[in-house]
Amino acid sequence: MTSCYTGASLAKKTIFAKHYKQLKYPIYTLAPSIDKFIRDFYRGGRVEIYHMGRVPRDRLYYLDFTSLYPWAGTKSLPYGEPVWVEKVDPKNFYGFVSVEVKSRPSMVGEKKPLHGLMVDGKFQFGHYKEFTPMNLFSEELKLGIQSGMYEYKIGGGWSFQSAPWMKAFFEEAFKRKAEAKKAGNKALAQVWKIIINSAYGFWGIGVEDKDSVLIQEKGACDIHDYINRGKFLNYTEYVVCTTLFRKSGSSFTMLSICFTHLFCSSVLPRRSAGRRGQSFMYTRS
Repeated sequence: MTSCYTGASLAKKTIFAKHYKQLKYPIYTLAPSIDKFIRDFYRGGRVEIYHMGRVPRDRLYYLDFTSLYPWAGTKSLPYGEPVWVEKVDPKNFYGFVSVEVKSRPSMVGEKKPLHGLMVDGKFQFGHYKEFTPMNLFSEELKLGIQSGMYEYKIGGGWSFQSAPWMKAFFEEAFKRKAEAKKAGNKALAQVWKIIINSAYGFWGIGVEDKDSVLIQEKGACDIHDYINRGKFLNYTEYVVCTTLFRKSGSSFTMLSICFTHLFCSSVLPRRSAGRRGQSFMYTRS
């Protein structure tokens, strides 16, 4: 645990140590084009004002959903390699869909809007007079269709498999937290709280355009020559999984060969990923 510098890295290490079932529920690192398709419309919690000004009463109450994200994490979640579907049938689809949305005039003012958009840096929920393009999670699209609030033009989307593959992790983590509190071990209870709250978030951490400091042993990776010659592009460590099957008697064992690349313009040419791109699977190291 002392080798983990963030809550996200601690949560990731905990999940991969025991709960990640690579063969049954493989999780893939998305190609940049697929990541952008989803991330551009992926937002956090929803906060709204239901009454402007002073509330005309003396006593107020509020309701708080404890551990909302971990609770949602016990439900079905996407996994597996994404597959592009040219024309989505929302009744038989799980994934992320390209749509155009228009509010039904009869519903304006009758129900709170469901679909939000970023407007001037703010996540806003409004009614759409004209068809407005956005990418939606399939379950949100199904809820919108069920509500009757909108008209939709449904295009293509990235399909995933679904299963409650994080349920066992969250249930065990809550059990460990409760046991630590009962034993009076406040520090351990706080550790499990951090792991629980970070276990959802690390899967969606953005890794593009991040500043970082790389500390290495002297001579471990000499990049100064590339920098001095203006040839250095970036330094990225990532896992590329080449799946092999080794025969042992009458059974096969899956092996994953991992490679690390130093990106310099004299080593690899600049390449732009295609629309579909390639996905890489997380593997235990």
